[in-house]
Amino acid sequence: MAVVFSRGRGTVAAISSGRQAVAFRVNIAEKPDGFTKAIITQAAITQNDNFQFLHTLADTVYVYVFGTRMGELVVSGIAFAEVCGGGGDGPTEIVNWYKNNRISQRQKLVGVTFGGYTFNGFLTGMNAQVTDAENILTQWSYRFAILPNN
Repeated sequence: MAVVFSRGRGTVAAISSGRQAVAFRVNIAEKPDGFTKAIITQAAITQNDNFQFLHTLADTVYVYVFGTRMGELVVSGIAFAEVCGGGGDGPTEIVNWYKNNRISQRQKLVGVTFGGYTFNGFLTGMNAQVTDAENILTQWSYRFAILPNN
């Protein structure tokens, strides 16, 4: 697990401690080592079945099940202005990855590993906003529509 140090406003450095005591892990395909100037801080998943209840006379209820609906996976994090030693900025890395992998640009599914499960879906949206102007930090999130067979 990496230890993160802040050197100055908007800069960050990560030093590997050699421990892998991570109980929760999120990986995005083609980014197995993560982003270089951003970190994932949160992930949320929603899954539902496709069903209908029909209420009739005499308190009889019929249930019709049509399978599983597509779900949604949201991955969020913080992007830094730069890493110690320079070389670009986190918000640009986040936006560029979205532009190259969004549903209108990519022909293949994106795999996102959430805990021990890999969900395949489409990158359908992104949100980015400056949340701490003094420290030049950007909060970001990606929205994935995930297939029901996951």
